[in-house]
Amino acid sequence: MKRVAIFTFIMSGFLISASAEIDVLKTGKQLARPCTWCHDTKRELIAPSFKEIADRYRDIPDARKILFNSIKEGSKGRWKKWFEKGMYMPPQKPYYSDKQIDMIVEWILSLK
Repeated sequence: MKRVAIFTFIMSGFLISASAEIDVLKTGKQLARPCTWCHDTKRELIAPSFKEIADRYRDIPDARKILFNSIKEGSKGRWKKWFEKGMYMPPQKPYYSDKQIDMIVEWILSLK
């Protein structure tokens, strides 16, 4: 009986943790809705797709920090193809809190 109680307690922790992660990803996706003027999830519009961004930064150790700063402060010249067209990422700090940007970054990096 004690083992069942311990197992149930441990499993409930996993479920809560998995549920929290899903909520962060769901919220991140919702927060990124205005970004779809320039970015689509899978195809290029006037900027790289979110999937292309995720693929590019997936294995970079500082990916979260780089993407966070690119969203918050804006960026220019990171994507040569788009830079040559005169496109750049405008700063989003007036529109999003740091916590919201973190959720957007988590969602982007979760794309496969």
